[in-house]
Amino acid sequence: MVTQSRELSVIGLGDPVMDVLFQVDHKFLASIANKAGGCTNITDEELKRLTCMAAEHCDPVRVPGGSAANVMKGLANISAGSVHCKFMGMVGTDAVARDYMQKLEQQNVQPVLLESCEGPTASCLCFVTPDGQRTMRTCLGASAHLTSSSMLPQGWPAGAALLHCEGYCLYRPQLAREAMREAKQAGALVSIDLASFECVANCKQPLLELLQEGLIDLVFANEEEAVALLEAVLSAKFNCQGPEVLQLADLKFGDGLPGGLQEVQRLEKLRQKRAFEASLPPIDDAARLPERQALIEAWEAAEWAEREGEIQGVQDERLALLQAALKVREEEIEEAHRAQVEQRSAALLAAKAQKFAAIHSSRIKTIRQLAARRKANEMYAGKTSRLQLIRELRLGLEGTAGVHGEEPESEDAVRTPSMLKPRGLHAMIGAEEDAEQEVFGYDREAHMRMQLVLCKATPPWTPSLSPHNTSS
Repeated sequence: MVTQSRELSVIGLGDPVMDVLFQVDHKFLASIANKAGGCTNITDEELKRLTCMAAEHCDPVRVPGGSAANVMKGLANISAGSVHCKFMGMVGTDAVARDYMQKLEQQNVQPVLLESCEGPTASCLCFVTPDGQRTMRTCLGASAHLTSSSMLPQGWPAGAALLHCEGYCLYRPQLAREAMREAKQAGALVSIDLASFECVANCKQPLLELLQEGLIDLVFANEEEAVALLEAVLSAKFNCQGPEVLQLADLKFGDGLPGGLQEVQRLEKLRQKRAFEASLPPIDDAARLPERQALIEAWEAAEWAEREGEIQGVQDERLALLQAALKVREEEIEEAHRAQVEQRSAALLAAKAQKFAAIHSSRIKTIRQLAARRKANEMYAGKTSRLQLIRELRLGLEGTAGVHGEEPESEDAVRTPSMLKPRGLHAMIGAEEDAEQEVFGYDREAHMRMQLVLCKATPPWTPSLSPHNTSS
């Protein structure tokens, strides 16, 4: 139950409508409506007939509704009990009214509902198809009989901080004006929800009067409702019909001058819409209400198709921007990868060059070592050749006197190496040792011994083997 110990109090004023939800298929919907969607007012008899038909297909779900009642339910729930919410309206004397009040209390909203015997509690049949489309049929019933604030409880605005009215109250301008004036006198603020652009268009005059009197502090509106209100305000200010006031020479930017092509196109659409509304059958002509409803539905369908085209265009434009951004990003990633590959390639080439330099240095070093070894081998080979020559000369030393030293018979015989013979084994070994010492290292004492041996072993004409080749 709702308690009264709250610091802030908000009151909602509107039509208490019981929303009756039916989950139906398209076949059933086609049997009761020419087209899915929309909201149409029906009589009490039609309400009963459609309720019986729909109940054969599924069980209904009943939820307390109405524009102002829904606002109070939402505020009570999100405030977590810190705001005392009331809802005022008129219901019938039926079971639907009692169910409505009970469910409203369960939502922490205090019902302040008057009872009327002139009709049933307002109900809205909402047929929901599997695709989520809602088709509504509304019977206002007893709620339409609340026409003056004098019918409300005495002192109802006391302690209220805000009075919130739904836009449908504008269809009963006396009720809206009197309730707003009493709330302002009690020190409360007043807000209004414009409900729909049709409500603004149909109730333009009382809405402008309430605004001019300063009875409304806050207006809630969507884009279409705001455009409709702006059209009404500008039309009243410049004493002309429709948005053509924006083409007047004395209109300035602060008065709503269009800023670009989109605003101009929107104004053109508003002109077309105003012309269409002027061509509709009068709303008070009950016989032509179906015709009026069909024309409005066709216009709304065309508007939705055009809006979907605009949405598709915006989506395509955003998709193009996204694709361009992705392309730039891919190019940046590819450039980064290319830079990484080049950096890696440069590092590998540098390492390769370093290895080649090390190999080349090692090769040069090896070549130099080989050249030094070759030179040493050549020097050793040269020394060995000299030693071999000395050995051959030594082994071939012979005199013409034979083994015992006789004189040769002729000069030619003395000059032939093969005819020379050593005079003894000891002399031959000593000559060989002295020759080796001469080749691999000069030894003075050894050289003198060699000279002595050679002088004994060779005839007087044999030259000395000393590297100095000095004569005594």
